[in-house]
Amino acid sequence: MQREGFDLGVALGTAHALTDIGGTGMRSRGLFLDAQPRATGIQLGSYLRYHLSDMVALNLALNYARVGAADSLSNPNSGRFTRGYHFRNSLFEISLQAEVYLPEELLNIRPDIYAFAGFLVLFHEPQLMDAEGRMQPSKLESPQPVIPLGMGIHYTTLQNLRFGFQAGVRITFFDYLDGISPVKGPRNDIYFFNTFTFGYLIKPGRRF
Repeated sequence: MQREGFDLGVALGTAHALTDIGGTGMRSRGLFLDAQPRATGIQLGSYLRYHLSDMVALNLALNYARVGAADSLSNPNSGRFTRGYHFRNSLFEISLQAEVYLPEELLNIRPDIYAFAGFLVLFHEPQLMDAEGRMQPSKLESPQPVIPLGMGIHYTTLQNLRFGFQAGVRITFFDYLDGISPVKGPRNDIYFFNTFTFGYLIKPGRRF
């Protein structure tokens, strides 16, 4: 049985932001379609996971990421392209997530597949620049509550090493991840991670 005890490990992945700056089309598109590949940032983290039961686990994580976007990477025919803003932001989040696993009997395979949701506190500091690279006044709303949602998979070896991948979106309640809100609309800024994890499983009763 792999779903017992707790595991701890590290995370490394990519970070992406969807804000009022940037985008790839003439207008806002779907989550992954609107992310600018050339503005991809890095995400680093650590986590501690504890299984409450065979199907439910809690995951406490610390993450750092750099995100950004640029109007110059938008569609040349869009109004954003001529506006010329770009931004970068350093994100630090403390999160607690609940993970719900598919039953092992249903899968009959070694990897564990799960969905997750939770709550996190985001600390961030946006830096907004104009087309000439001059720093612009930016609004800072930090810390902020954020809802993480996503799915993941991990594989545990006979040596209790655990390798995984997780894709998750962060649902925010504010519109200033990029430091500006030029047009107040119904959508808030969001960001998402694609993360590889490496950890070690410590089973109950194990002695070091």
